[in-house]
Amino acid sequence: MADKTIVELDENELLMFVRRCFEWRNADVFAFGQHDSIVRLGEIAGYISMMYDTGDNPRADSIKIVLPPPGGRDPQRMVGDVHEGVRRAYRRFERDDTKTAPFVEKSMAKIEVEHAADFAFASLSVLLDNAKCREALIVGEAAYYRSPEVAPADSGPHLPEDVWCQHLHSIMLMAEEKVRATDSYVILDIGEYLPSRVSNLELLKSAGDVGLCGGSYVDELTSEDVIAKVNAAYDHAATGNVGKAVSLIENDESLSDSRKWIMRLVLLERAGIRDEVSRILDASGEIIAKLKSEHLLGVARIAGGVDRDDFAQDLVERALPDLVAPHDLENALQIALNMRRQALIGRVRERLRELHPGSQLLRSVDGRGAAREGNYTNAAELLLGSADAKEREAGEVFRLLAGAIASPGFADPVELGRELAAKMPDWMADIQREIMRSLERSGRRDEAVAMLFSGDVTWDEEWFVFARSLLGRALASGSGAVGPEVMTSLIDVTAAHIAERPADGYARTSVADLLDAEHVGIGGVAIMVMSAVERAAKLPETDKYGDIDRKRLDDIERLPHIMERVMKWLAEEGDGFVLAGRNAIPAEVLGEDPDAVLAGLVEMVDYYAPDGNDPADELMMRNIVAVALAVAPAAIDPDEDLSVLRGTAVKMIFGGRPQMARDLAEQVLVVAGNRPARRRKALAAFADIYARIGRVREALLALIAAFELPSDGTCHEAWTEQSTLLRVLRDVGMPDEAIRIIERLRRLLEKVSNAHVYRSRLDTLELHAQLHRHQTGSQGAWSTARLLEAATTNAEAVLAAGDEALPGAVMLRQLIDRADADGIEVPAAAREIFERLTSRLADAHRTLVAAAGRLPDVSVIASVAGPIQAARYNDDVSYDFRLARTMGTRLARASIEVADPEGFAYAVELLGAQGVGVHGAGAEVKAAERILSDVKAPLATAIEIAGYGLPIVGMALDENGMMAMTVTGDGPEPPVAIPLEAFEPEWLAEWSSRYPSRYSEPDLSPEEFRRATERLGLPGLPERALIVAGDLSRMPPNVLTVDGDLAGVSKLLATAPSLAWLKASVAVDRKGDGTAAAWIPIAADASYMDTLSLMAGEIESVLESASIRLHTQSATPAAIGSADLAIIGAHGGLAEDNRYFRGLSDDRHEPAELSQIVDALRGSRVGILFVCSGGRVDRHPESGGLVSIAHQLLDKGLDAVIAPSWPIPFTVARPWLDAFLKAWNGSSQIIDAYGAGNDAVAAATSHDLARSLAMTLYGNPFITR
Repeated sequence: MADKTIVELDENELLMFVRRCFEWRNADVFAFGQHDSIVRLGEIAGYISMMYDTGDNPRADSIKIVLPPPGGRDPQRMVGDVHEGVRRAYRRFERDDTKTAPFVEKSMAKIEVEHAADFAFASLSVLLDNAKCREALIVGEAAYYRSPEVAPADSGPHLPEDVWCQHLHSIMLMAEEKVRATDSYVILDIGEYLPSRVSNLELLKSAGDVGLCGGSYVDELTSEDVIAKVNAAYDHAATGNVGKAVSLIENDESLSDSRKWIMRLVLLERAGIRDEVSRILDASGEIIAKLKSEHLLGVARIAGGVDRDDFAQDLVERALPDLVAPHDLENALQIALNMRRQALIGRVRERLRELHPGSQLLRSVDGRGAAREGNYTNAAELLLGSADAKEREAGEVFRLLAGAIASPGFADPVELGRELAAKMPDWMADIQREIMRSLERSGRRDEAVAMLFSGDVTWDEEWFVFARSLLGRALASGSGAVGPEVMTSLIDVTAAHIAERPADGYARTSVADLLDAEHVGIGGVAIMVMSAVERAAKLPETDKYGDIDRKRLDDIERLPHIMERVMKWLAEEGDGFVLAGRNAIPAEVLGEDPDAVLAGLVEMVDYYAPDGNDPADELMMRNIVAVALAVAPAAIDPDEDLSVLRGTAVKMIFGGRPQMARDLAEQVLVVAGNRPARRRKALAAFADIYARIGRVREALLALIAAFELPSDGTCHEAWTEQSTLLRVLRDVGMPDEAIRIIERLRRLLEKVSNAHVYRSRLDTLELHAQLHRHQTGSQGAWSTARLLEAATTNAEAVLAAGDEALPGAVMLRQLIDRADADGIEVPAAAREIFERLTSRLADAHRTLVAAAGRLPDVSVIASVAGPIQAARYNDDVSYDFRLARTMGTRLARASIEVADPEGFAYAVELLGAQGVGVHGAGAEVKAAERILSDVKAPLATAIEIAGYGLPIVGMALDENGMMAMTVTGDGPEPPVAIPLEAFEPEWLAEWSSRYPSRYSEPDLSPEEFRRATERLGLPGLPERALIVAGDLSRMPPNVLTVDGDLAGVSKLLATAPSLAWLKASVAVDRKGDGTAAAWIPIAADASYMDTLSLMAGEIESVLESASIRLHTQSATPAAIGSADLAIIGAHGGLAEDNRYFRGLSDDRHEPAELSQIVDALRGSRVGILFVCSGGRVDRHPESGGLVSIAHQLLDKGLDAVIAPSWPIPFTVARPWLDAFLKAWNGSSQIIDAYGAGNDAVAAATSHDLARSLAMTLYGNPFITR
C-alpha cells in the first residue's frame, strides 16, 4: 500500500465516528443496528489499529474485541467475521485485498479476540476490570447485557427498547467508571439502532459523559404510531368487530405488507377464526421464509394459539440459532412452555441459561422446576431472589412448604394445607397442590387422591389440569386409589363446574380423556352412564309439552329473502366479516316476527339434506346458524336458536361434515349465556351432537351437567335429554337399560296432549335397542320377523306424522337385507313402505340408505366416505369414520361375491386407520392425505407399494368370517373368503378374551401356544409381506396360523395403519442421520437385581459396541428426542387385564408421562420399545380407532415402531438388539433388520415362541439407516 493515501471521508461513515470519538478514559455507544454487527467490530478495530499519534506511534498499545457469547452461532465463524471486518477497514483505502493482506495480518496480530462467557453484567464488568492502560476495548451486542440493578418491566405493553435501554444505561455508567480507573477506551457496539422513543434516548443521554454515535432505524412510523395503530385494531377485534379491525389494517398505506400480514394474523387468532389463521399459515411459506428470527417467534406464538404446535415448534427451532437478545429467547421459552413441549423447553432454556443466566423467566422456570422435584428450599432461594414481587411471594410459599413437609404436621395433609393457607390465603390452591405432589413423592399417592376430593378444593381450569395429571399417574402406577368412588366424585365436580361454565372446554376434555379406555378400560364410561341414568330417573313428571304454541311464518317461501336481509345487515355491521353470535339484529330492523323466523329456520333445517360434495350447502347451513343467533335475542323464546344449531349440526354429521358439527357444538356452549334454563338446553344440545358423532364421554358429561341445572318441567325438555341418553345406551351396548327409559318416556307421553310427534321417534329408538338385543343373542330378543313387522309399523307412523324418514329407512334397509340373507320371507308391505320412505329422501340421504345395504357397490360407498370432511385433530378422525367402517365391512363381502379387487382394496383402506400423522415436506406432522375419494386409488396404491418388493395383504372380517387379498407389483390376486375351518370368528372372540397377554405365561406349552390360533389363520401368505388388517389389527400377524404353523416362524411380516399412510411415508422418504440413543428409567433406589437394572446390564455392551449412549434417569432424556433411532426399555401396563395399553413405569411402579414420551420421540424416525405389551393394538370401544403406543408414535411422525405384543422377559433385549443393530447398521431395510432380531432370539432360546415371536413391526418396512 502506498505511503500516502488521500481519501475523502463522509461525516456519517463509521471511520469518522471512530476518529471523532476515540479518547482515553472515555466510553462511547455505537448504534448501527444488527446487520453485520460482528464484522463491524473487526472494522472498528482495524481503524483503531491504523491510528497513530503525531510521533508516529500507535494510538492504542493494545486492542481487544469482546465478542458476544456464541449461543447457536459458530464461534470460529464469528472470529472469521472479525477478520473480514479488518479487511473491510483496509478496503476503505485500497480495494485490492492482495495489497492489504500483510497489513491486515499485522493488525490481526495486535487485536485480541475474546468471547464473553454470557450477557451478565458481572461478566462484562470483569472483562473491563482487566483492561490495560491505553487499551481500546470494543464490546459487541452490548444492548443485550443485563444488569441486576434494573427492575423488571411492568406487565403492560412495551417495546423491546424500553427494556434494553434501562440495562444499557447501567452498562454505560459501569463502562465509564472502568475506563477512568484503567486509562482505557471502550466502544459499546449495541447491535441496535438508537431508540426511537424520546424518553429512552434521553435516558441514554443522561448516562454520565458516555457518547452516543449512530442513527435511528428509518421508518415512516414512530413506535408510538405503530402501537396506537395496533391497539386500535385490536380493540375493535376484542369487541367482535373483526371486519372493522381488518379494514383499518388493509386500508392503512403507512403499514408495510409484512406488517399488515402479521397484524392480520394476530387479529384473526385473537378473534378465534382459527381455520382462516391456519389457512394463511399454510399459504405463506415464502413470506415466513423471509422473516427475521424475532418475527418468526411472533408467528410461532400465533401458530401455537391455533393448536398448530408442530408448525410453531419448527419456527422456534428455525429461529433459535440466531436468537441472542434476552427478550427473544424469553419469548421462545414462553412459547415452548405454552405448548408443553418438554424437549423444546429444555433446548431453549439451556440456550437462555448459556447467554442470560440472570434472566428472570429462567429464575422462575428453575424455581418451579425445583419445586416439582420437591426441593422447596432451592425453589424458595431462587424465587425469593427474584426482582418480581409476585415471584418473591411464590418463594415465600415454597419456604413455608420446605418446613411444613418436613414437620410432623405432614401426617395430616388436609389440616396442614388449611394451616398454611391461613398464612397465605391468596396461595391456597398452590399450597394444596404442592402438598399433594409431596404426598406422591413420599409414596402416599392414595392420600394425595383423597385430599383432592376432601372438599377443600375450589375447582377451576388449573385444578382440572392438575387432577388429570395426578389421577393419570395414579392409574399408570397401578394404584387402586382411582376406583369407582373417586371416578364418581370426579364426574360430580366436573358436572357441577360445567353446569356453571359450559364453555370451559378443558374441564370437559381433560376428565373425558382421563376416563377413556386407555386409562380405565370400559369402567369409566360405565360409571358415567350409571350417573346419568340415576339423574335422569329423578327428573320430575310433567304434563306440559313445551313448544305447542310455536309461531309460523305466513309463507315459508319468504324465508330465503329474510335470511338474505339479515346476512346483509350482519355483513354491514361487521365491515364485511360475519361472526355468528356477535351481533343481534333489532326487531325493527328485522321487520318480522322473530319467533316465526326461528320456527322457519327449524323447519328448513329439518328438511334440508346437505350434499357432502357441495360447498354451497355448507355455506347455506352456516348462514342459517348466523341468522338464528342474530334473530333469537329479540324472540319471546330466545332459546330456539339452540334448536337450530343442534339440528344443523345433526345434518352436518349426515352430510359428511363432522368437524363442522363439532364446531357448532362448541358454539352452542359459547352462546349458552348466564340463564340456568338456557345453559341446560345448551348442554343438552351439545350432548346430543357429541353422542351422534360418537364422543360418548363428553356427551355424558354435558348431559350430567345439564341435569344439575333447574328443569322447566316440559315434555320437550325431557324428550331432548332422554333421547340423547337412549342413543348413548344403544351405542355402549346397554339395550335393557334403554328399554326401561323408553317405558318411562311412554308413561310420560301419556299425560301430554299433542305429544304424538315423538311417539314414532320413540318407537325408532326402541327398535334400535331391540335390534342390539337380537344381534347379541339376548334372552327374549325379538326375532327378525318381529323386528321387521315393528319397523314397518314405525315407518307408517313416520310417514303419517311427516317426520324425519332417514332413520326408519336405514333400519328397514338393514332388516330387509337380514331377512333375505336368513331366508325369511319379507312381507310386501315392508318393501312397499321402504320404497315410500326412500322416495321422501333427498338424493344425499338415499345414497346413505343404499350404502347401508348388505352388499353395497363401491361407488356408493365412495360417495359417502370420500367427501368426509378433514378433522382439525387426528384424534377425531376415527370417530368420523365409524359409520363408514361398517359400510366397509359389507363392501368387502360384496367384493368377494363379485370378485372385485378394486372394491376389496377400497374396503381394506376404509377399514384401516385414517388420519394417522406423517411428516410432510416441512417439519410439521399432518394426517396422511386420504385416498378414498377415488375408487381406483387404494388398489393402485397397493400395487405401487408392492412394486418395491413387498407384497401387500389386505384383510377384513365380518360375522361370516375372514376375507383377504394379496397384491404384488404385478397386480392383485382375486379377493377370497377364508374357509371357516381356517379362520373362525367365534374362535377370535375367545382368543381375544385371554390373548395375547397369556402368551407370556410361563406354564403355556408350545403346543398350547400353537393351539391358541389353530383356527385363526390363512391357507397361505407370502414369505415377506406387509399386512393392512383393519379390524384384525388386534391380532399380531406372527401368531396367525399359516400352512399348519405360526406365520412368524417362517415368514417376515410387518403391519401398516393404512395404504394412504404408507404411501405418504414412502413418498417423504425421510433420511436418517445415523444417530441413536437408549433410555431405561432406573429408580434412584433401584437394586442391581431389579428388572430394568438387569436389562440395562444385559444390553450395555451391545450399545457400547454400536456407540449408543444409555440414559438411565427417571425423566425422559433430551437425547432420545433428537436421535434417529430411539430405544426404550421399561415396564408396560394395561388398563384392563387383557386390553388397552396404558403406560410405562420403572421398577418402583413410578409412571412416566406417556404423553411426554410420545412428544419427546416426535423427532425420531424409528422407535424400539422393550416394553411389556408395548406393541399390542386394541380397538377403541367408542371410535373404533386404534389404542396403542405404537399407533401414537406413528401419529406423531415416526416412520416405524418395533415393540412386543405381549409381556417379555428382559433377556430378550440383548440378542434381539444385537442382531438388529448389526443388520440396521449394515444398511438393511428395517423389515430385514427386524427379522434378524427375531431370528437371533429364536436361536438363543431354542425357538421359544413366547420370546421369538413377541416383537412386531409397525409402519414403513422400507426405511434404512
